Amino acid sequence: MVEFDAVVTDLDGTVIRRDGTVSGATVRAAAALAEQGVPLVAATARTPSGIRVVETLLPYVSLAVCCSGAIGYRPATGEQLWRDRLSLPAASDLTSSVLRCWPQAGLATYDGVRWRMTPRYQAVRSSPHKGPTAVVDRDGLLDGWPCAMAICHPSLTADELIVVLTRDGIGAPDVTFHRAGVQIVEVTAGGVDKGSGVHRACVNWVSRRHGRSRSATCRSTYPCSRPSVAPSPWQAHRPRCCPRRPHTR
Repeated sequence: MVEFDAVVTDLDGTVIRRDGTVSGATVRAAAALAEQGVPLVAATARTPSGIRVVETLLPYVSLAVCCSGAIGYRPATGEQLWRDRLSLPAASDLTSSVLRCWPQAGLATYDGVRWRMTPRYQAVRSSPHKGPTAVVDRDGLLDGWPCAMAICHPSLTADELIVVLTRDGIGAPDVTFHRAGVQIVEVTAGGVDKGSGVHRACVNWVSRRHGRSRSATCRSTYPCSRPSVAPSPWQAHRPRCCPRRPHTR
C-alpha cells in the first residue's frame, strides 16, 4: 500500500460545489485524513478570506496555497507563511497595457489583506470578493503592494483574454496568467502558480512536519510538473490549463 505524507486538492469545482457547499462525504473524508494524521493541503485561487468562509471543511485544512500560489496560509493560526508579490513596475506596466488594449476592461489588485478594484471590474464580476474591499480609480490600484491581480472584460472570456495577453507578450516574463473563472483572469508573479505553491508547501512544511529533509510525497487532485506531487485518480477530469509563455523558475 502506498503511503502519502499529505493530500492536496483544488477547491472550487472539485470539493466545493457550485452553490458553495461541501458534501458530507467530502467532510467525512477530510476528517478521516485528520484522524490518521495526514495533512490536507488546499490549492486554490481563493484568498485566505475566501478559505475561511468554507466553515465545514476549514477545520481539516492544514495549509492552503491561496491566490494560485502567491500566498501560503495556515487556517488554524491565521498565519500567512509566504506572500509572493508582483514587482511594482510589472504591475504598473500590466495595468497600462491592459487598459490601452481594452479601455473597457476591469482591473483589481490584492495585497494579501484587501482587494482594490475599479468600478468596471466590480460591474463584471458576478459575486463579491470575500474580506475587505475598496472601489478605486486606476491610480488607487497600487496603493497596496499586490501579490495578485485580476482582469476581466464585459464581452471577452478569460480564455480569450489570456490568448491575447500571451500572444502579445504583455507582462512577460514577470507575470503568470491563470483562468480564475469564465471571465476572470488572475495574475501572479512570474513562476508563481498552484504547482509552485504546492511544491513549496510539501518541501518546506510537510517534510519538516515529518522530520524529513527530502521532498514529501503528496497525493494531488490536479496535474503538477513538480516531482513531489503525484496526480490523483480522485478526479475524473483535469482542470483546463491556462496557456502562457514559458518562464524561468
